[in-house]
Amino acid sequence: MRVSGRYFAAAAFVVYLLAGVLIYSDYAVSWDEPTSRMNGLVNLKYVDRVVGSGALQEELRSIPDLSTWQDRDYAVAFELPLAAAEGLTGVEGERIWPLRHLLTFLLSALGVFAIYRTARLAYANQAVALAAAILMALSPRVFAESCYNSKDIAFMAAMAISTWTLTRVLISGRVEAMVLHGVATGFAIDIRIMGVVLLPLTIILLVIQMVQAKRSGGHVFR
Repeated sequence: MRVSGRYFAAAAFVVYLLAGVLIYSDYAVSWDEPTSRMNGLVNLKYVDRVVGSGALQEELRSIPDLSTWQDRDYAVAFELPLAAAEGLTGVEGERIWPLRHLLTFLLSALGVFAIYRTARLAYANQAVALAAAILMALSPRVFAESCYNSKDIAFMAAMAISTWTLTRVLISGRVEAMVLHGVATGFAIDIRIMGVVLLPLTIILLVIQMVQAKRSGGHVFR
């Protein structure tokens, strides 16, 4: 890839980031966002009690216990860090929502970057890769919801990241690439259970490579 192409892609991504950072706070709270936030807080209280110092128990005393919470079966791979971010930054009241929206947008931006990298690896074409990322970033519905939707957009970004890591596995075959793909897959599954489709997909594609003699059986299983 030419240096000019790298600079153009970097400039486009910076413009996208700046646009999101400048307007993310213009979006209001979605109807189910308070429930999503509570899911994160309930799990934060549980984690603090079981594997943490317990220092948050008094602060979170009004938060329901996980054992009695009606939505305790919801995945919280993204909601839990969002809840933790509230405590780490010390934001309270109405300032909580802009913080959540900013972090949601940043995860969405990482998903757009993953789409770019996936297309770059798959097609070895800078223009195609940039076009794929731009089409995703400029989709009006996706761009808007990337500023507040911590469930669907977070899952979309996680799937994009997992697709990128899977592409790296198929191209390089390196064990460390598979470990990273495992982490990305686990993150996607713990946002929405539909992410389990990545497990059979990964196995099927590796078996196809083995059948086509692109990878040895021992290497694939290792």
